[in-house]
Amino acid sequence: MTKSRFNRLSRVVAALLTCFVWPTTGHATLYVIVLNRQGIAIASDSRHITLEGGKFKTSDGVEKLVSLGANMAFMSSGLTEIAGATSEIQPSQLVQTCYADLLKGAQRVSIRDLSTAYAKLTTQQLNRLSDSEKAAVEPLVRQFGSQNNQVMETIIAGIDVDGNPKVETIDFYLSRPFPVYPEVLRFEWNLDEAIAIEVPRVILSGEVGVLRSAFQDGAAPISELPSVKAWSDAMHEGRQVDAAQTAEALMNLAIVYSPPDQTRLGYPIFVYTLDARSGLKKIKTVPKGKAVNLPH
Repeated sequence: MTKSRFNRLSRVVAALLTCFVWPTTGHATLYVIVLNRQGIAIASDSRHITLEGGKFKTSDGVEKLVSLGANMAFMSSGLTEIAGATSEIQPSQLVQTCYADLLKGAQRVSIRDLSTAYAKLTTQQLNRLSDSEKAAVEPLVRQFGSQNNQVMETIIAGIDVDGNPKVETIDFYLSRPFPVYPEVLRFEWNLDEAIAIEVPRVILSGEVGVLRSAFQDGAAPISELPSVKAWSDAMHEGRQVDAAQTAEALMNLAIVYSPPDQTRLGYPIFVYTLDARSGLKKIKTVPKGKAVNLPH
C-alpha cells in the first residue's frame, strides 16, 4: 500500500522560536520530499507564526529552505531557534558553519559528514542551556504536540559526493539518561539516512498529522479522493510519477484538510527540485487554489 512508500512519517511538531526572555516567534512547517534516482523534489509551506502575550499572529510567504552550495538543501522543523542566557541555537547558522568548516578540507562535502558534524555541534549548543532552561523546553515541546520529547527535526537533502540523491534526517530530543536522577535532562540526537532507489520514496517532516492519518486510515477524507486513489495505485505498482507535482499536491492537501481551528500551515507553497545537473532550483510559487492534482 501507499503508506509503505512513506519511509519516515515524522512526528507532528510546531516550529516555534523559543525565547526565554523575549516574545516567542517562529514558523509552523511541513516539508514534503520525494526522492528517486533522478533527483529530489521538495515542497514547503510558508506560514510564519508569532506568539506574543499568549496570542498567535500569522503571516505568509516565508521561504524556509536554506541552500548549502549548489547541491544541498537544509530544512528544520520543531524548535527552530532557542535563545537562553548560556546558549543561543540557530540551526541555519550552525549548519552553515559546519558546511564552511568541512569545505576547507575538501572540494565536496558529503551529506553524512555534514549531518554528523551539525548534529554534534547543535547538541553541544543545546546542552549548554542551563538546567532551568532545559526544563522550560520540555513542557513547550509537549504543548505543541511532539512525541518522545523530540525538540527539533532537521533534514539535509542533496546530491552526495558519489552522485546519488540522499536525504539525512536528524532528530534531536530531550532525554533523562540517569534513572536514579530523573531531574537531569540531556539533549541527544539520532540520524537516519534515505538513499534513492528507482521507486519514488516520500519523506515527510514537521506538521505531518493530516497526511499521516490519510495514509493510515482508509476512511480519511483525503484517502477517499479519486486523485489520491489513482496516485496510490500508481505508487503501489511501482510506476514513475512526477516528483515535483507529487510534492506540491501532497502539501496542498495537507493545508486544505487541516482542522479549521489550526492555522499552522499557509500559502504560497514553494516547490524546489534538486538534481546533479541543475542543482537546487525553486521552480514554482503556488498560491491558494492553484496547486496541481496528484499525478498518476
